[in-house]
Amino acid sequence: MMNNKMRRRQFFAAGAATAGAALPRVAKAGKFAERYRFVSEHSSGFSFLVDALTNPLTPNAAIADRVRSGALRQRERVEFPYGDGDTMRSLAYFEDPAKPFSADNEVPSGDPRILIEIFTDVTSVLVKNEPFPHLVVIGLIVENPTSTFFGNLTSRVMVFSAALDAAGSDNLSLVVSSTASSHVLGARTGSGRLQISEGGLR
Repeated sequence: MMNNKMRRRQFFAAGAATAGAALPRVAKAGKFAERYRFVSEHSSGFSFLVDALTNPLTPNAAIADRVRSGALRQRERVEFPYGDGDTMRSLAYFEDPAKPFSADNEVPSGDPRILIEIFTDVTSVLVKNEPFPHLVVIGLIVENPTSTFFGNLTSRVMVFSAALDAAGSDNLSLVVSSTASSHVLGARTGSGRLQISEGGLR
């Protein structure tokens, strides 16, 4: 793997992905994980497309007072690969708004700050260098262990997309994570890392 920031083969933005203890039921051989590694963190908001919530969208009782007071605000993280194989982890969680966005931040599975945690078996990755570095990731959800209001999302299509302001930048823009016929999380800006091995750019 090349170490240069951007020479058609690889580019970075600040941060690092981390793998946690909880892994999904399905994890195939890492065909895409051999070529791509990325993580993003950003503020997020929900949009609901079709399905009604199975339960109210409320935080864990252990942090509810801090959320209501504004001491914790919603963020989203997306990490790939997560654990073994071509597994992508995406989650919405609550964080201190004073804490900087960083791919280095860790949110372990089971943390009471998590609103939603989704594991996706990635089936397609497209990364383009022009007119600016950007990527689209598509896969099938294999597990969503932390989700009391969306119900079972397994077998639905997940699409993640993001762009970097420029080669070598850690600034993400228009970061969107979409679960088919359920919900969309997105932000105009964020922070993250994208690492591409030789032959991964289109």
